[in-house]
Amino acid sequence: MNMLISSKVSTTRKSSIRNFTTPATNQPSAFRNDPTFRKDLVERIKKEIAEGTYETEEKWELALSRLFGSMES
Repeated sequence: MNMLISSKVSTTRKSSIRNFTTPATNQPSAFRNDPTFRKDLVERIKKEIAEGTYETEEKWELALSRLFGSMES
């Protein structure tokens, strides 16, 4: 993946992940009150994203493979 595009996408994701509000109302998202919300998982993923370790070549390749595979079907 083009590193410039990857960096730009990553930066956009980081800023949107930090803001847990609904854009239209600027109110906290309802998912935080959902009993199935896995706060520990979300916190781990946020930490990995902030550290730049969440997105890997393997994950991108798998995602793109699945995307292109679904387009062929």
